[in-house]
Amino acid sequence: MKKIIYLVACMLTCSIVTMAQQSTYEPDSRYICPENGVMTKLSNRDFDHDNLQFYLCEANGKVGVVDEHKRVIIPIEYDEIKRISSDYYLIRNGNDCGVITQYGEFVFPPALASITYNARNFTLTSLDGSSITVEEDFHFDSKLQRIAAWLSLYSGWGNAFLLRADSTTKTIPLDEFWSSGVFHDGLMPILDKNSKKLGYLNTKGEWAIPISISQDPSFGDDLAFSGGYLVLSQTGKYRIYDKKGQVLWALSYQSGEAKNDITDYVEGGYALVRVRTGNRAQWKYVSPTGKQLFPEVYGSKTYPVPYGNIDDFIRPMCDEMVAFADFSTSEPKWGFFDKNGKVIARGKYAKVHDFQDGLAAVKMPEGGENPNKWGFIDKTGQMVIPAMFSNEPGDFSEGLAVVQKSNGLKVYINKQGEVASPQFSNALPFVHGTAFVEIFDGYKSRYFALDHSFNMVKILLPGGIFTPETRAQIEKTAKYPDRPAGDVFFFPGYNITQMINNRGEFYFMWSDNIVTINSITDGVAHVSYGPYGEMREFFCDTTGKIIFSLTRKEF
Repeated sequence: MKKIIYLVACMLTCSIVTMAQQSTYEPDSRYICPENGVMTKLSNRDFDHDNLQFYLCEANGKVGVVDEHKRVIIPIEYDEIKRISSDYYLIRNGNDCGVITQYGEFVFPPALASITYNARNFTLTSLDGSSITVEEDFHFDSKLQRIAAWLSLYSGWGNAFLLRADSTTKTIPLDEFWSSGVFHDGLMPILDKNSKKLGYLNTKGEWAIPISISQDPSFGDDLAFSGGYLVLSQTGKYRIYDKKGQVLWALSYQSGEAKNDITDYVEGGYALVRVRTGNRAQWKYVSPTGKQLFPEVYGSKTYPVPYGNIDDFIRPMCDEMVAFADFSTSEPKWGFFDKNGKVIARGKYAKVHDFQDGLAAVKMPEGGENPNKWGFIDKTGQMVIPAMFSNEPGDFSEGLAVVQKSNGLKVYINKQGEVASPQFSNALPFVHGTAFVEIFDGYKSRYFALDHSFNMVKILLPGGIFTPETRAQIEKTAKYPDRPAGDVFFFPGYNITQMINNRGEFYFMWSDNIVTINSITDGVAHVSYGPYGEMREFFCDTTGKIIFSLTRKEF
């Protein structure tokens, strides 16, 4: 019933289905081998990548690495490149040193005063003079990432996410219990398996609702608050609870042909109720106390019951507008009403997005003008960007929206429908002034954070920037721009979990024991920590400070 975004730290692949066909992108000039480049053959021991031969290429006083087809692997823009292990290479620009992988991706960019090494002894010195020495060879499962995290505290490139407790950290002992580990609307459910009762913790580790709400385990509710309220199926009734654990009202339901049903409450403080009799149903929006809202939308009419779950038809109020399904047609079509319940479009579109930044993407139905094409309407229902997009567009955020061209590449358009950017292999919406993009040059992908002028403000580490989970979290933040700029997303790194906020700033999580970030919701990270068989559940802020932990009672 609930629609909660779970961010799973162990997702290891990007879901970018268009990469294989995006060879038409005009590559960055830094990744094109210059005609005057002098190439020196490297042994496979130095660069062993897909059984290709690699060359050190020197041009215009700079060096980089190219493959046998003259495709640039490491940009030809450094003063020096030296191998320091089978997987890592020292790069130097002027007096600044950094480390890059054999695949051309930064472990950390040139931001160190020096990197000295001999045999198994490596000393790295940050710009402020702080240094650290590691007496082991660098290899893929070494401590190199930890060193990078430690140094990033001084270089300003990122922050180390160190799991730690202090005097304010709470320990909450429980008997046999279940928890989703996920906060929604600021509350996380705790189900006592012995008493079969529910309670809810807030993000400070305080009992907002003590374990007191009876829960029938035969129902499949995920027990999350939504829109400020909780809907629970209990012994023939849906009961609606507030955040104090008080029942506001109840809706009876029955099995068989006659059944009432209710969705979750959504942002905007309303739910959708369906009163079903046979193959027809009456629909209405209700307040948290059960009072009918927006009567103009459905009135007292009954409609044939459409295929699909009732939850498929509930939409939040976004930008003071609500998308709703019109059941008066043979196939439900979509329209919009405003915060007062005034309908501005009824039964016109095959599919719609919620309003964002004053506009909503809509798909034209078959059989009409521009069938199956997407365009954008304003709050009066006028089509302000013609229905001309064959592929489903992104929503507007900070005045720009991502649309896909026929060649598979993506661009940003403005509110006049004009292309405002270069084309990219993939692109995400702008959030707090920056957007993440991918450039695939026919050989490999690189990721960047861009400003509104589409200038690069940060080079991003490779990994799951575009995984479905991270994409959904970024787009959710774009949808609700009043959320704090420090919202943190995360994706798999090499040997440690790396996190990135919507400004492209990195965080690193590391520990001497196994650490898994299960989710980050409402600014709280749910972390499993400890050796196998002894893992503990911690909840910490996005700096790694433990707010509270859940432990089982010993007796």
